[in-house]
Amino acid sequence: MATLVLGGVGALVGSAFGGPAGARWGWAIGTTIGSWLDAPDAPDSEYGKLSDLRYSGSQYGVGYPVVWGRGRVGGQVVWVKEVDGNHLVEHKRSQGGGGGGSGGGGGSVTTYWYSATFAVAVCTGTLHMPNGDLVHLAPELKRVWADDVLVYDSAAPSNIVTPVWHDGSESQAPDSTIVSAMGLGSSATPAFRGTAYMVLTDMSLEEFGNRIPNFSVEVETAAVDYGKVFSDLARMVGILPSELDVTAATSEVKGVVKQGRAAPQDLATSLLTAGALEAVEVDGVIRLVPLGGSPVLTVSSDHVGASLEGSSIEAVERRRAMETELPGRIDVRYFDVDSDAQQNVQTEVRQTADVANSRTIDLPMAMTGDEARAIAARELDRLWTETESLTLHLLPRYLPLAPADVVLVPTDTGAVRTRVTTGRLMPFGPIVLELVPDGASVTVQDPPGAGGGGGGAVYEVVPTTFVVWSGRELLDGHQYSPGFYVAATGEAGWSGCSVWYSLDGGTTYTQGPTITGRSAFGVTETALSDSGAVAGEFDLVNDVEVDLTTSKGSLASVSQAQVDAGENIAVIGDEIVGVATAGLDASYEYTLSDLKRGLRGTPMAGHSIGELFVAATTDLGRVQVGEDYVGETVYVKCLSAYQTLADVTAKPVVIAPRTPSTGEALAAAAVWPTFLAALVSLASGSSAVGSWTPIDLSSDVPDGARFAILQVTLVLAGSHPPSGAKIELRASSGAVEHTALMVWAGDTDDTGSTVQALAALDPARSLEYRVTGDYIDDWSISLLGYYAGLP
Repeated sequence: MATLVLGGVGALVGSAFGGPAGARWGWAIGTTIGSWLDAPDAPDSEYGKLSDLRYSGSQYGVGYPVVWGRGRVGGQVVWVKEVDGNHLVEHKRSQGGGGGGSGGGGGSVTTYWYSATFAVAVCTGTLHMPNGDLVHLAPELKRVWADDVLVYDSAAPSNIVTPVWHDGSESQAPDSTIVSAMGLGSSATPAFRGTAYMVLTDMSLEEFGNRIPNFSVEVETAAVDYGKVFSDLARMVGILPSELDVTAATSEVKGVVKQGRAAPQDLATSLLTAGALEAVEVDGVIRLVPLGGSPVLTVSSDHVGASLEGSSIEAVERRRAMETELPGRIDVRYFDVDSDAQQNVQTEVRQTADVANSRTIDLPMAMTGDEARAIAARELDRLWTETESLTLHLLPRYLPLAPADVVLVPTDTGAVRTRVTTGRLMPFGPIVLELVPDGASVTVQDPPGAGGGGGGAVYEVVPTTFVVWSGRELLDGHQYSPGFYVAATGEAGWSGCSVWYSLDGGTTYTQGPTITGRSAFGVTETALSDSGAVAGEFDLVNDVEVDLTTSKGSLASVSQAQVDAGENIAVIGDEIVGVATAGLDASYEYTLSDLKRGLRGTPMAGHSIGELFVAATTDLGRVQVGEDYVGETVYVKCLSAYQTLADVTAKPVVIAPRTPSTGEALAAAAVWPTFLAALVSLASGSSAVGSWTPIDLSSDVPDGARFAILQVTLVLAGSHPPSGAKIELRASSGAVEHTALMVWAGDTDDTGSTVQALAALDPARSLEYRVTGDYIDDWSISLLGYYAGLP
């Protein structure tokens, strides 16, 4: 009604200003406004409402980390407030639904959001030693991230959340919020003694998908040195304070984190590596000795070569390790104090060695990039310095020497600085010492961390260009685990790269394979057609153009026989092909033809311009992951020499399901038969059929079926002498040896028998049968079902 009324009013007003034309414009404007008012009311809408308000994210049996100094660790939700059987508290806000008179339109929009009150365990607050001692670490809360969003910083004037912190003493009282919510009184409410935890009250979950987010928490204890951390680790495995001497290990540690169930001895080994320390046992006491100390004595040349009377030994025995066994690169993985304690990597390379032979040192410690780089440089130099080892036979006066002592040993070329590694006293004989060269300068390294400041040498970094993909495996051996491939290259001076991948969204990275040669990869410039193509055969009609400018790779032509032998294989999109002819059109641009299509069962259709092309050479990296990561996104980085994780942008790859091996596929097919709803009669008779007779099953079993499940009946006539009657079947190709499905083996009184058996099918889903023997009264062959399989 408002449409007509306002249309008329609009026409009158319009005609007053512009005659007939104005009337038409007035009518149009009036009817438009009227249609808005006449429109039916919009329905009310609701968004974000949850049906399940309970939390179920806690894990049983997860150990809490231990932090010395400063460290960033994950949090574990240990308690959630429950209200009316629910953990999440529902809130809502409404918008719209306003007036405007009759038929005001605009339904209301209600948005739901949720909050929760909960406790998050962070780390161990008090260490319980086996001898009963308690060591309160008293960690302080510094920063809190929720799903990588910084929600609390103790140094900030205001924060998104304000946690209540408990530092994990053995005397801490229960949190007042938990006491009130549980209603059990202080004595019956858990206080989580010994565990440092925080309580967040009424935290809004709207910005976190209306769920309790994952927490990452940075804490800090009082300042510690290497000796303090080593002592605590040793005491955790039962070594008494009286059995330790750590007074020489006074260098400060920025932060050390022992993850929940990590072995203390493993962390102690990392600690010694980072601190350039050796742990030696002297007179029943474990002593920490810094490397690079001053010599304790000089061995007299007159005392070298001591032996039992009548024996002959060399004064100094030398042995040298094979240089091919030594690493050409050391990667140190650590937590960077300048990058919010995120994991990072520093690398040191020995240019004259094989950089493909690398070692990774995992340090669950907080440090700067320069410090980590110095550790990598020191360890690489130490390993190469200690290539040669010495054996000395000395007089008993040298008995006080202990492992880690530095001594000067006389040689033909002058005194050599060495370090004792082991020593033993021969029965009624000399002391035998094993030593390695010890360079004092080795322990003092000052290279700048990649991306860091400071002076020192300038290192040329040649970044890596790389691609990652997951799909059909290139080799049979890759089918037993899902995973992904990496192709990589670089500009002039590129010496290879190490592959690093993250299974937790980029928080931590694991080192994978090393790629030392340049991969050839690029994109397609035309779409490869499947017209007339046959899987497993050479396609002499279709070709494809590829551009390898990205990798500056090269391709070569080979014979079809070489392709059949597995050479010149490539990946084009989702298809694996063999390339016989690679014609160079221009710089790094090729036309590929004579392609062996659809290798390894890959699809030939659906190609487009811009698809990934990779030559499947040995210069590829393959990383295997667990079955649980199929469908998940893995982040990949390729680090050149002198690069860190922070220097490289990660590339995501979604893990494809692995392809079952031929044996697995056949086994799976054999386990899961398909039975028809009713028997299908295939052939029958009352006498022998001596020649092979075909049976066409293409209308009864699907394409790809490998075996037919048959019911075979053979009936002999009345009383008869022993008979050689039998029914045989075979695949109709004739090349497959036939299988006797039924051979009469009964006595003269038997009248018939029915059995079930399998018969192999050829690719056309057909088979052949014949019936031989005497005294046959009746026989039949019927189809029960089939087993699927690989074509």
